Amino acid sequence: MMLAIGLPGKPAVAGPATDGGAREITDALGRNLGKVWIDKGVISVKPDGEGYDLALDIGSAKLGLPGDGMTFSLKPFTLRLTPKGERRFAFELPKSTLELTCRNPALFFSEEGSRRLVNCSGEGLLDLDAFLVSEGNLQCESSTASNSVGVFGGEGKTGLISLKLAGTAVADGNIDGRISYEVSSFVETFGARIGDALPTSLPKPEMTTKVDGIRHDFSVSGLRKTGLTTAFAFLSDRFLRGPGTATRAEIEALAKGVMPLWSNASLKSHYENLSWGTPRGPIKFAVIDAAMKNEGLVEHTDLDGTLSVSGMQVPGTVLPSWAAILVPEKITLDTRLKDLDLESLVDGAIEVATRGGSPVPGEMHALLLRVFSNNRATLAFDATATASGYDIKGQGMTSIFPSQGGKAIISAAGVDAIDAVLAKAAVSDPMSRRAALGGAFLKGLAKTGSDGRLIWNVEFERQMSKITVNGQSFGPGTRQ
Repeated sequence: MMLAIGLPGKPAVAGPATDGGAREITDALGRNLGKVWIDKGVISVKPDGEGYDLALDIGSAKLGLPGDGMTFSLKPFTLRLTPKGERRFAFELPKSTLELTCRNPALFFSEEGSRRLVNCSGEGLLDLDAFLVSEGNLQCESSTASNSVGVFGGEGKTGLISLKLAGTAVADGNIDGRISYEVSSFVETFGARIGDALPTSLPKPEMTTKVDGIRHDFSVSGLRKTGLTTAFAFLSDRFLRGPGTATRAEIEALAKGVMPLWSNASLKSHYENLSWGTPRGPIKFAVIDAAMKNEGLVEHTDLDGTLSVSGMQVPGTVLPSWAAILVPEKITLDTRLKDLDLESLVDGAIEVATRGGSPVPGEMHALLLRVFSNNRATLAFDATATASGYDIKGQGMTSIFPSQGGKAIISAAGVDAIDAVLAKAAVSDPMSRRAALGGAFLKGLAKTGSDGRLIWNVEFERQMSKITVNGQSFGPGTRQ
């Protein structure tokens, strides 16, 4: 996401390319990313004319990882570094095609995948002292990908890909950063690879997903750059040189150096004309917008999320005609995960990572129970669904750990219009008769508000398998 190199205050890397300048860049990379990447030849720097060539050869074989486990390989490529003052470089990726392959053998289903990014080029400005890319961009004309899991497999392709990033050094060695990622088009087909084994009368066992445009925008402030690079370098050198372990004290020191990870962070995603294929036809969405925001990833943290979906279309081959009225034209969902106890979760992860040997199921269960019992996180939501004939609103809150339980208020208008459609269809359609019975049951539980809306006050407790609606309780042993 952002480079972190960090050189001492020396001007040797500025000016014409020299062997000494290449060594200083190499040493800086080793200090901040881990010397193992240099020693194994994954990263190398050499002078070339007025600049430097930074070559990357990334792969499991190069790193000396076991060949019987997960393997991966990225086709080697080279970045061109041109000095632009003291410890600042303009970097350039000449037009290249990047290829990644990976394989993960498993007991039952092995996984294989590849991705090819065609005609990629990029440029930017690299600040070595601040250990970041102060500005940069990358474009690829298109990409293709394939993956398989057992008898299932898929093929995908995209149009133009654009990546832009910018970072700024702030107080205490931290950084603020922004990343934007855009794809002009995306198509993926996934299904069972069974040849002609099925009769032609049956639906083809594959799904095709299409999107006309995708955009992701990520921003972060106060990112703990120094803690992250220290942890990355330590873990790289400890585990990539062969079997390695870290003591609990070492892992705790690394975690303390990273937290709080940032002051604020947000992610916004936008999808245009998404079509999700099913064997019976595509389900379409005109626009999908999603966002997440975190104000301080600290010991206890909150996470806000929003989702908006509009222009939903479901074909008659997927739903019967009478069910068209049930398809919402717009859906919104706002959530807030509050008081997530990251400290307990991190402590539990450290204990698992440093205990050594294979975990015993009973011990792991006791550990997880202890960790989650200390957590008092809650999830609040506010949701709406609207269509031409009805609208539904809901809001509430639930605990998450150690058990789920909470309250919600749901209200609806336009239920009579749905009843009329179901009653008409029930004359000849068994499915609509069942839907009508279910609708009548829910309507019977409702209360009518002063504005004429139907209201359901809901309380639930997962541990007791109990739910209460407007004072009527349902639990184990009931048929409802």
